[in-house]
Amino acid sequence: SSGVVFPALAKAVIDEGGVVFGAVMEPDMTVGHTEAETMEEVQRMRGSKYVQSDLYSVFFDVKEYIKSGRKVLFTGTPCQVAGLHKYLGGKSDRLVTVDIACHGVPGPGLWEMYVKALGKRAGSEITAADFRDKSKGWRRYGFKTVSTSGTSTSVRASEDPYMALFMQDMTLRPSCYNCPAKGGRSCSDLTVADLWSVARTAPQINDDRGASGVLVNTHSGGELLEKTKPEYKFELSPDEVMSENGGFARSVQIPERRSEFFEGLKVAGVDVYRHMSRYVKRKPLPQRLMRSLRSTLSSIRRRIVK
Repeated sequence: SSGVVFPALAKAVIDEGGVVFGAVMEPDMTVGHTEAETMEEVQRMRGSKYVQSDLYSVFFDVKEYIKSGRKVLFTGTPCQVAGLHKYLGGKSDRLVTVDIACHGVPGPGLWEMYVKALGKRAGSEITAADFRDKSKGWRRYGFKTVSTSGTSTSVRASEDPYMALFMQDMTLRPSCYNCPAKGGRSCSDLTVADLWSVARTAPQINDDRGASGVLVNTHSGGELLEKTKPEYKFELSPDEVMSENGGFARSVQIPERRSEFFEGLKVAGVDVYRHMSRYVKRKPLPQRLMRSLRSTLSSIRRRIVK
């Protein structure tokens, strides 16, 4: 997602006759990388997708576009960016890579199981999902789904089993617990992230609508970012940008019950939704009440400011 940063970068590349690669949610609810040559096509790439994407033949396609002389913008996780550089045998002056501050991703198999479980509970097939529904604010983002019946459901992310277990590091792919591409080691040109420290580092834009942090890692990345001419721009140190993105620099620890959790999913006839719910850690009641109070006060303040 990263606010307006990604589409602005994409537009700069497309305006030069280039091609953009990014992850999209397919109609069958799988996540895969694809290419875009227009801003209309780029729209599908917007939005967070907390699922490992299928890269299909994208590395080969990127190489062919570079060989033909076209500029390419590739966006993905740090491991995907590192993998692309390995595949190409190094960096190219026609390629700009952008990765995210990633703490890890669940595999596609778990997501497929969960989508089916949600469809079963809804009584109709799930056709769309928004992992970061910000209708109640940037910090209070929710998980929203739409079914074939037209029913739309949104719950706070921490109250949805899939999102809660993702944030608790329970469902990440095994390689994510020992990632060799973290902390800038992917050699990306730019790294984008939510600027969770905005209240402290850039209070001028702390409106709970979202703020992006961008690390400029190379000269090529800086040149492309300058072409976007952002309306609001503040220069911060890398530490300030990433101070509240804990998974950026180092891999998270494997949760104690992870093996038990995945073994339970293999049991015939298991109720996936209920099984996942059992492993969600609930915060103590006083903490939940205090969080609710803070959210309510924040909403009141925003209404008063408006």
